[in-house]
Amino acid sequence: MLTTCSAADIYDLTRAMPEGAHLELGALMSAVPAARTWARVLWSGWGLARLADDAGLVLSELVTNSLLHAFGRTVDIWLRSDRESLAIMVGDPCPDMPAVAETEDDYELSGRGLIIVSALAEHWGAYRVPLGKVVWAVLT
Repeated sequence: MLTTCSAADIYDLTRAMPEGAHLELGALMSAVPAARTWARVLWSGWGLARLADDAGLVLSELVTNSLLHAFGRTVDIWLRSDRESLAIMVGDPCPDMPAVAETEDDYELSGRGLIIVSALAEHWGAYRVPLGKVVWAVLT
């Protein structure tokens, strides 16, 4: 479910989550597996192995979208958790808000990233920041 919210709303949601980490990666396609590997180690330590498959896919889709559409030099990733829920946030320098693609072609190789995020996340959305945007998803 896409949720419209502000940076303050996400801040309020995640500040109650005591576990947190941040990673900045170069805007290279190798950032996707690097982010996934880094995150899986954290999720395991936070006792969230049960979310690892879905969360790994959501993280991969958000980072991939950032790399493909934002044309920035870096991608920022923030993870927050209260050991029950997991918030994934990916920031990039492009102010354009994400849009779910309308694709009806079963053989299309791209365009389904946010459809996947919407299917796996309890909530997801995006908000603008002074130097771009942050796209976020919450899994429980």
